[in-house]
Amino acid sequence: MIKKVSLLLVFLPIFLLSGCMETKILDDITMVQIAAFDLGETEGTMEQTVAFPSYFEMGEEGQLEVIIMETEGQSPKEIRDDLNTEWQRPLRYGQMRILVFGHPFAEQYGISDIVSSFYRDPRVGNQLHVAVMEGRAHDGIDTDLTGARERVGMYYANLIDQAEEEEKIPATNLHSFVFDIHSDGRDAYLPFFTIHEETLKLNGLALFDGEYKVGHLGPDESFIFKIMNEGSRRGTHTFDIDKEGVDATLHMNNVKTKHEYEEVSRDPVPHYEVRLDIKGNVEDYVGELALDDPNDLQAVEESIEGQIKATGERLINYFIEQNIDPLGFGEQYRSRTRDWDPEEWKENIYPALEAEVHVDVQLLEFGAMD
Repeated sequence: MIKKVSLLLVFLPIFLLSGCMETKILDDITMVQIAAFDLGETEGTMEQTVAFPSYFEMGEEGQLEVIIMETEGQSPKEIRDDLNTEWQRPLRYGQMRILVFGHPFAEQYGISDIVSSFYRDPRVGNQLHVAVMEGRAHDGIDTDLTGARERVGMYYANLIDQAEEEEKIPATNLHSFVFDIHSDGRDAYLPFFTIHEETLKLNGLALFDGEYKVGHLGPDESFIFKIMNEGSRRGTHTFDIDKEGVDATLHMNNVKTKHEYEEVSRDPVPHYEVRLDIKGNVEDYVGELALDDPNDLQAVEESIEGQIKATGERLINYFIEQNIDPLGFGEQYRSRTRDWDPEEWKENIYPALEAEVHVDVQLLEFGAMD
C-alpha cells in the first residue's frame, strides 16, 4: 500500500519567475529529495519511503505540497517501478540529498545491494549522503521533526555537512561507503541519526562489518575516532577536566591533529603505535584552574591527553573484539606485506593485534584570563 502525506505551504511569487527551461523540467519530472529503506511488514520484503516537493500555481501565488510515499517490494527496482505507477510524473533521484536506512534493516538485511543500485545510476551523484537511523527510517521522514519538513532531505544533509565541517565525524558519502564495504583492509561507517524528545539528532556513527551494521559510536567517541582515522584541521570539541578534585570544562576550537601509525613489530603479533599530535585554541573555559599558570595549564593538557588516550585504546580494543577494522589497520599491514591474505588477516592476525595510543596536546591561544 502506498501512503501519501502532504504539507501545504505558501511560497513567494519569485519562485514562479524561473526560466522556461527549469519550469519545463519541474513540470515533466519529480525530483526525490530523500529515500529511506526499512524492513517490510511481509517477510522477505523491504519498504521504501520517498519525499519530494510538488509545486502548483494558484493565482498570483504558488502552493508547495510535500508528498511522502511508501511501498513494499522485494528489490529496489520493483519498488521504484511501483512508486512511479502511483504518481503523475516520473520520479527521478538525480537531486536526492540523502539515502537513509533503518538500523534493523541495516543489521538484518544488509545495504550493499541498495547502495550499489544507486551507485550504478549515472544520474545519482557520488557525493550523495548515506546514513543510518535508529529504529525505522520512515519515522524520520513521516513526522514533523525538523521544523522544515518541506526540505527534509536538505535538513538531513545539512546536519551531516555541519558535523563534517566542525570535524565531529569523518567525511562520508556514497562513493566512500561503496569503496569501504568492498575493501579487504578497512570496514565502513556512516552517520547515525536518532529521534530524541521529538527532535532529529545526528548522534555519532554506525559501524559496519561488510554491508551489515554491527555497532554504534556516540558523539564523543566519534570525535576521537575521527582524529585517529584522518586527523583534523579545524575541529571543535568540549572536554570535562577532573584534576585532583578540581572540575573544569574546556571547549577547544581550531583543533589541528597530526596522526601517525607506526608498526613496531609483527612477532609474535602485530603491534602498532598510534601517535596524535594535537594543537588547539581555547574558545571557552569554566573552572578554577588558571590557564595562564604554567602548572595548571600542564595539568589541563595532561587531563585531555589522558582522556583521548583512554578512549582511543578502548575503541581499538572494541573494534578488535567485534572483528571490525574501521581505522584501517589492515591497510597499514597490507602495505608492508608481499603475500597479502585477507582471510588470514581477518581470522587470525587482526584478532591478535595490539595497539597503543600516544597523545601530545598543546593549548595555544586562550585569551586573557582573570
